[in-house]
Amino acid sequence: MDSIAPQTANPVIVVPLRNEEALIGACLSAIVRQHGPDAPHVVLLLNNTTDGTARVAHDVARSTNLRLTVHHHIFPLPDQTAGHARRMAMQRAVAAAQPGAALLCTDADGQVAPDWLAANLFHMRHGADAVAGQAVISPVDAAAIPAALHAADARE
Repeated sequence: MDSIAPQTANPVIVVPLRNEEALIGACLSAIVRQHGPDAPHVVLLLNNTTDGTARVAHDVARSTNLRLTVHHHIFPLPDQTAGHARRMAMQRAVAAAQPGAALLCTDADGQVAPDWLAANLFHMRHGADAVAGQAVISPVDAAAIPAALHAADARE
């Protein structure tokens, strides 16, 4: 049976990060510029962060009225991975979300397109359980990635 999934609450956008002081402002500003009526709540999980990322994030939130929750977590050495941080960030987002809220995730070193939120919510409202997209890496960041990872991405 086909059904349209109701979205009754504002979405929650998750951003796990580590030492992204230089990039988090642009990331959050891109989220603020989203088109559509659904004002998101942003949940940041700072993973072993030692720089001014939290300060920059709070500055953006104050200047834009962005709903922002910042969590700090110190993972032990074997667990200091993006996967562990993303899982914990999603758990925190579930705890913060109202029933019916969509959960979305992006990275602190990225800037989502102006229609990213609306496009994802459109697909969720029309029955998608999950929506995935392509991340386009900046040429500077791409040059820092080992060739083997580029090859693995191409195979995927």
